[in-house]
Amino acid sequence: KLTAPKIIIATGTRPTKVPFENAWTSDDIFPLIKEIPDSITIVGGGFIACELANFYDAIGVETTQLVRGDTLLEKEDEEISEIFKEQ
Repeated sequence: KLTAPKIIIATGTRPTKVPFENAWTSDDIFPLIKEIPDSITIVGGGFIACELANFYDAIGVETTQLVRGDTLLEKEDEEISEIFKEQ
């Protein structure tokens, strides 16, 4: 069970609305966020989730990315995937 004031779900090509009040999709995050959080958890390993995680980390937000395996960007070239994983 995960709890947080807000949860962002980055599911892939088209964000799917979820029936949880505190869960945001990648389409929701920028219009809805009112202040920069101290920490954030991004769920997903596709390019949108990686982009969001990279952005928040770059502006100083403690960022955790949860992925269902040990591969980021699994649909991309293996070398690119490994670079993202190392970072």
